[in-house]
Amino acid sequence: MCDNMEFQYNTYVKNNYKLDALSNTNTMTVVITDFTKSLSRISEELKKRFLDNLKNVKELSQFVYVFVDRVDNLKKIEYDEWYKRVVQSNYGIWIGNGIADQTFIKTNIGFKKTNNEIPEGFGICVKNTKTYLVKLVNDTEINSKVDDIDE
Repeated sequence: MCDNMEFQYNTYVKNNYKLDALSNTNTMTVVITDFTKSLSRISEELKKRFLDNLKNVKELSQFVYVFVDRVDNLKKIEYDEWYKRVVQSNYGIWIGNGIADQTFIKTNIGFKKTNNEIPEGFGICVKNTKTYLVKLVNDTEINSKVDDIDE
């Protein structure tokens, strides 16, 4: 992944910072679960390389990163320089209750304390602080749809 990030960023730089130099490349979506644990498991050298690349490729719009973790774990790194430069706190997905009681993801949430519960099987998608109730899909639903297609 780091090699791909570096290649695309170097191509962008060599072409005088023109995004059209990357027009033949596909957008890559990367989902990293247990993000803080994953970071702690790699060498310091690889961690530095990855985080530096995250900062570099942000302006390219060729990479979409989804960091999945518990809020309390992410709060431990929210003041790191790379985090402040890369992560947009007005975008996110909240699964579970309590979105109105948190300050980690910036929202325009209109829930009152008594109406702060998310129905089971749903989550909150936050896009530029606007909140949307979304249906979550689980493995069972995906597998049953695949079985329907196979029949």
